[in-house]
Amino acid sequence: MPKQTFFNLPAEKRKRVIDAAKEVFYHTSYEEASINQVIKLAGIPRGSFYQYFDDKADLYGFLCHRIAFRLLKQLKDAVWKADYDLFQASRTILPVWLKEIFYGKDAEFFYRMMDAMSRRQMPHAHRQADKELLSPEETKQAAEKLAIPEADVKYLVQELFMTYVSVISAGVKSYEAGEKVDLGQLDQLLNRRIGYLEHGFKKAG
Repeated sequence: MPKQTFFNLPAEKRKRVIDAAKEVFYHTSYEEASINQVIKLAGIPRGSFYQYFDDKADLYGFLCHRIAFRLLKQLKDAVWKADYDLFQASRTILPVWLKEIFYGKDAEFFYRMMDAMSRRQMPHAHRQADKELLSPEETKQAAEKLAIPEADVKYLVQELFMTYVSVISAGVKSYEAGEKVDLGQLDQLLNRRIGYLEHGFKKAG
């Protein structure tokens, strides 16, 4: 994460550095992106960069964190509105994320991030979540709502996440084939697989 000196910068200069980083990482693979590209676009000395960030991985992680923080807030809002029914919350928020990943303002970055993960090119520290998606209190509320043990809530969250990843992978295949990503088809696939988790294969089928 950035050093305090970065947060002490005037808002305009912080934005300039962030915009430069987004320009580089959104249009260049992680391994090809360089600090020189960022500082040139941001118009800052190389020494100043190291007063703000430890290295390229630190800057990349900061961009990932900004996006993850926004998505996590959306998730928590959806869980709360669904009265902690994780299946209902997933059906609400995950299609929104699909649209954002493939057609949102950060779509190019998402694709490059997924590509880097598949080729194990991302910094190790940013390949895994820093903490649980649900707080202990949220986990407790979900367990009561679904009438399952709290330990199983954590398992369910993992399975829902992996289900979502499998649907994203289907979209990426279309993207890589030069085809238009059909969000309607992905939504149907997502709902079917969430149904398998909620009701079992026999009932869902």
